Amino acid sequence: MYRYQELVRRVSATGGEILSACASSWASLGDQGALEAIASDPESWSRFLEHEVAACREPGVIDGGTHILFAAKSHASVSVG
Repeated sequence: MYRYQELVRRVSATGGEILSACASSWASLGDQGALEAIASDPESWSRFLEHEVAACREPGVIDGGTHILFAAKSHASVSVG
């Protein structure tokens, strides 16, 4: 629904701050057969997942996955009556 920079602007506009963000399913959206072959070897699958997680954190990749996962912090004061 949003590109990362739009998300940053929206969170900032409400007084918040993005603490961390990453893409989801960036490399794993590829060839299903290739993924099955990698998954059949535990060592290769572990290495693939490590690379997927690292790549999904890269700024140029955040907009390329199926979703943007993020954590944000609010700086707004909330008064309770």
